[in-house]
Amino acid sequence: MEYDEVLEHVGPYGRHQMLAWFLVTVLSNWPFAWQTFSMNFLGYEPEHRCRIPFGDFNDTSVGDAGNYSFSSIGKCSLFANDTAGNNYTTGCEYGWWYSHNPVTNSIVTQWDLVCDKNFLAETAQAIFSFGILLGDLLFGFLADRYGRRKIFFGTLAGTAVVGSVAMFSPNVYIFLVFRFFLGTLTVGFWLTGYLLILEIFPPKQRTYFGILAAFGWNSGALTMALFGYLIRDWKTLQLVISLPALAGVLVWWFVPESVRWLLARGRQGEAQQLVYNMVKFNNKKLPEDFQLCVPISKKDRSAGDDSNNEEKTYTTLDLFRTPKIRLRIICCTILWIVNTLVYYGISFSAPSINGDFYLNFFLLMVIEVPAVMLALLLAWRIGRRMPLIVSGMLAGIACIVTPFIPTDTAAGLWSARILPALGKFWMNSSFTILVLYTTELFPTVLRSNAGGFSSLAGRLGGIAFPYINYLGKLDIGQVAKKLPFILYGVLAILGSLAAFPLPETKDAKLLEHVEDLEGSCTVEKHHGTRYGANETSKM
Repeated sequence: MEYDEVLEHVGPYGRHQMLAWFLVTVLSNWPFAWQTFSMNFLGYEPEHRCRIPFGDFNDTSVGDAGNYSFSSIGKCSLFANDTAGNNYTTGCEYGWWYSHNPVTNSIVTQWDLVCDKNFLAETAQAIFSFGILLGDLLFGFLADRYGRRKIFFGTLAGTAVVGSVAMFSPNVYIFLVFRFFLGTLTVGFWLTGYLLILEIFPPKQRTYFGILAAFGWNSGALTMALFGYLIRDWKTLQLVISLPALAGVLVWWFVPESVRWLLARGRQGEAQQLVYNMVKFNNKKLPEDFQLCVPISKKDRSAGDDSNNEEKTYTTLDLFRTPKIRLRIICCTILWIVNTLVYYGISFSAPSINGDFYLNFFLLMVIEVPAVMLALLLAWRIGRRMPLIVSGMLAGIACIVTPFIPTDTAAGLWSARILPALGKFWMNSSFTILVLYTTELFPTVLRSNAGGFSSLAGRLGGIAFPYINYLGKLDIGQVAKKLPFILYGVLAILGSLAAFPLPETKDAKLLEHVEDLEGSCTVEKHHGTRYGANETSKM
């Protein structure tokens, strides 16, 4: 009996599967969301101005400055008089005064990351995203070689240790190193957790529970909003979002290794024992002569039936060899970069939105829940292509309008809060549909390569968005504050156009081989040989 038959026999919604799904969903999404969105709070830049050589200005608002009028003291320069009575401007040579509202202490106040160093807070997030990119490459390989479970819990423990030690960073540059390793480790348990989720269910339920796992990310983001509101010191907050990952290791015994991975590695005895444990936990029974079988690949089934077919191992390069697949991967790459960039760009815009910082962040996070629900409904009832295009365009329009809303009235202030949230709503809907759409656009033999390449390309957007948000800090007047949202809006609209050349995949039969899309003649022309039905794909 093959593993999928076992799952159907004992029930796809058994207690074992549901418990493992819940634990992995929480553990793979919550710590990842916490470390990702934490820089909204850790890197918060409060109101500040130059400190003068006398007086102690510990009040919570920038007000009277003793013998100096406030107009003579700026954020990055100090208007002073020399002994000859001449006026001159100098830098903040005596340091800075910081407001402790709404954040009591951040890495910005800890290491004076203002003025000529004000790009380092954004750099911390960009380096985190670069670490994620490296982790994508590294842990996908390690999970295939050493197993999902070891990598999952190993990177969880590593995140707890590295995240906790980061609070003791002596300077910002050591902190940046820790952020890089945090990015690398967090994507390790997120990636392997997602694989575990997909591999504990039969094919019919796999996509359903994979999409439902997105709510783990949403709930993790909401808990980050709560932590950020309750904990205003960056070191304490860093510790609180890191240590729970270590506690997650305690559920090691409730999350078994992937049976599918064990079978693929030829460890049939271990796989069969896990199946017995699962059946017992689900209070089910198997036939007395039960024997777990290793799935027979299509290549093995067809061996000897078509000796003219050559075995073909597919790589990422095959995504660019034939014209139709090449067009699809180019379009998907554009969509992934833009969706990632705009999604995270808006998510980190709470400090730049008028009004209460914590309320703004909460609105940007809570809006994801209905966005995912609507995306799934649209994909089911209408399709993938047009909802993807329309969602991207609506997100772009919301972003472009946001910086031009007057905030001198209560209605205007709330409008300036709601519009970014609407932009996030539609971009999150677009992203949810894009994940599903990408898997359906490519033949089975290239599906993993296409999904991996598109996701990896999306990480470039994750590296770029902090510096787009940084444009809002430039000292070029009010236009600087408007630039990030305008750019996000334009990119969202232009990026959504990349979906126009793509076909609708709703209710369409999934393609199996390259020639199903390109035709035999085209494949022969670009590869010099015809790919047979016995080819296998390579991750």
